[in-house]
Amino acid sequence: MDKAQTIEHLNRGIALEYGAVIQYNQYSNVLTGADRRIWRDLFKDMSEGALKHAREVGFRVFSLGGIPTIEHTAIKQATDINEMLENSLEHERALVQAYTDALSHSEDNPAYRNFLEGMIEHEQEEVDEIRMYLKRIERAGATESKTKRMGKTG
Repeated sequence: MDKAQTIEHLNRGIALEYGAVIQYNQYSNVLTGADRRIWRDLFKDMSEGALKHAREVGFRVFSLGGIPTIEHTAIKQATDINEMLENSLEHERALVQAYTDALSHSEDNPAYRNFLEGMIEHEQEEVDEIRMYLKRIERAGATESKTKRMGKTG
């Protein structure tokens, strides 16, 4: 196990998780519109999950002899749900990459390998869910656009 490289990538994960805490919390607060409650709960849950992950990963960094970062990645402001989801997709993909990079330096340690595989699996599930949400919005927009073109109104 390359502890230094593992710590570096885990700290990248922590910084991303802290960024997610702030970004997703902000999104949950600035949402408007008919689906506000649905999206608000999603982003609140994602923010809380990111904080939990930052704590778990921080413990791993410290147990390897490192110091968990207190820095966070850039926060992307948005008020449009589509932009929020696109930003979230980018963020979750970066988390998958950070934990995959950490795994590549710790595969010979079964405990860290298992931990990181679980983190990668969770973050990949987030990526897949966000992609499905984006497709749902895209389909809804296409249906709405088609209805308007046909001259139908609510």
